Amino acid sequence: MKTAPDRRVTKTFIDGYRVSTIFWGIAEYGPDKVFGTMLFVGNCYHDLAAWRCASWEEAEEQHERACAWVREQLANGALPPRPQRGCAGA
Repeated sequence: MKTAPDRRVTKTFIDGYRVSTIFWGIAEYGPDKVFGTMLFVGNCYHDLAAWRCASWEEAEEQHERACAWVREQLANGALPPRPQRGCAGA
């Protein structure tokens, strides 16, 4: 599953942040949570937030909600705009 080409639902970059939604293929977070949307700084692999769901359709909707949340947080100053290069905590 780790290298399966069709497991990515979608990916969006917003002011230096990356919202990525994928099919995990395993229900690590509950019996119906096989898709995950995560928020990252740029291309770092330390997620800042994560959401889980059960279907491809829910994953697409969840991704759009996550993107809207990031934009809202940026507008409210809750996330710093354009994060510095590098990975915090790496």
